[in-house]
Amino acid sequence: MKSKFAAALIAALLLAMLPVVFTAAPVSAQNGVLRVTPNTPNINQVIAQSNARKIIFARGDYTKVQVVPKARTTYIGWGANLNGMGNTEFAFRSSANQVTIKGFNIFGYGRDLQVGVISSIQRGNWVEPVQGSGTQGMRWRVIGVEVHHNIGAGVLVATGGLIRGSKIYSNSQIGITTHGGHNIRVVGNELYDNKTDPNIDPFWEGGETKFKFTTNTKFENNFVHDSRGAGIWFDIDNLGSVVRNNRVENVANSCIYAEANQLPVNQSTLPAELAQGAPYAYTMLAEGNTVTNCGTNDRGFPWGAGMQIAASTDVIFQNNTVNNSTEGIFVVSQARLDTPSLLPIDYQVERITINNNRVNNSNMVGAFQDNGDTQMFNEISMAGNTYTGPMEFRWTTNQGLSSLQGWSQG
Repeated sequence: MKSKFAAALIAALLLAMLPVVFTAAPVSAQNGVLRVTPNTPNINQVIAQSNARKIIFARGDYTKVQVVPKARTTYIGWGANLNGMGNTEFAFRSSANQVTIKGFNIFGYGRDLQVGVISSIQRGNWVEPVQGSGTQGMRWRVIGVEVHHNIGAGVLVATGGLIRGSKIYSNSQIGITTHGGHNIRVVGNELYDNKTDPNIDPFWEGGETKFKFTTNTKFENNFVHDSRGAGIWFDIDNLGSVVRNNRVENVANSCIYAEANQLPVNQSTLPAELAQGAPYAYTMLAEGNTVTNCGTNDRGFPWGAGMQIAASTDVIFQNNTVNNSTEGIFVVSQARLDTPSLLPIDYQVERITINNNRVNNSNMVGAFQDNGDTQMFNEISMAGNTYTGPMEFRWTTNQGLSSLQGWSQG
């Protein structure tokens, strides 16, 4: 008995002397909520494998986090700083539906132009315009984020997308962009200092915003300022756009620009990508906006107006104020043979309404054509506009220059 007891005692002592290996407890979701910290090991894998509907990032500094959002999931990061370290392609990107992203500070991400570091379209699976479930993530909500110092675009949303209460600035190409979508809302944001890369042509797609192939977009109550490119820019097949109650200041090109947006008289001919919100009363309604110091790069006549219309139909500019700009309000008709429109149209100017606007110290207002579209001068309706300061009224073809006092009194 003594020998058996002694042997057992020796075995127990030897076992106690062995090194103890502790295994980290797996991160798990409780009540559908996953919580992660900067010290969570393999954080990208942990998030990817979780089925939680709410993922909360603790305050702190994170590096190279890449999230492929899942449908009907909310990602919360108040006080969470996501640093891509200059070589991480995206922070949040997928084509899942009903994704919410709140509170993150995102910088140091990106690789390609025209792609958001927050994006509801997967890179490489689009041919513009992107439409339909499976190719675009619908009903994304991006709320209270800061997105800055990234390569390419800051934020890209599609159908049903919302960008609200965010600061988007100092990205290399552009702040907000789209590649199609219906009922997009951009409300109460601040955008500035985008297009930090001097090699990007601002007349291609550089500056604060550019919307393409969208229907019923609302851009309201935003502050857009200090741009090296465009301010609020709707270019190519945007229908039913509302630009309302925004403040736009110190912009190199036009502060508000409606370009290459055409509405056929027979709206039954609209392609499916653009028919969701039909019938449309306008391609753009811009009202209640105040724009100041637009066209600072002085591209030359007739570009860089505080509010500009080019190659578009059915635009309404009403109750806006334009201050201290290279040009006040200007309409341009020109040949557009290379614009990738979905519509079989010629991009002439038709059915333009410019009413009850105030233009202060902005050199000139008027219209210009260089494509033989002399009919455009009968397509512009003006009433109730007022002007202060020195003002030149231009009503111009490529053959000459004349004045139009109707712009003054309406």
